[in-house]
Amino acid sequence: MMQNYYWDEFIHEIQSCVESGYVLLDAGAGDCQWKSHFPSAKYIGMDLGIGDSECDYSNLDIRRFPANKLPAVFDSAQPACTLSGVEG
Repeated sequence: MMQNYYWDEFIHEIQSCVESGYVLLDAGAGDCQWKSHFPSAKYIGMDLGIGDSECDYSNLDIRRFPANKLPAVFDSAQPACTLSGVEG
């Protein structure tokens, strides 16, 4: 329950910053579940498309594309959460 509350608050905060026509990158978008929350933005979903066998990655705009070679300029970047499962 608390985890859903966090995401609801986070999405509401981002919605208040995203203006009509903004280009919004959702890195780690999975099945692009947040796309409908940003109808006035150019939403781009990006994910490696690995790791969750139950996720539908077919809605992604960019799959397995190196982030340092993205073919776009984005209006804003907001860190969503910390990386998990990363060994370093």
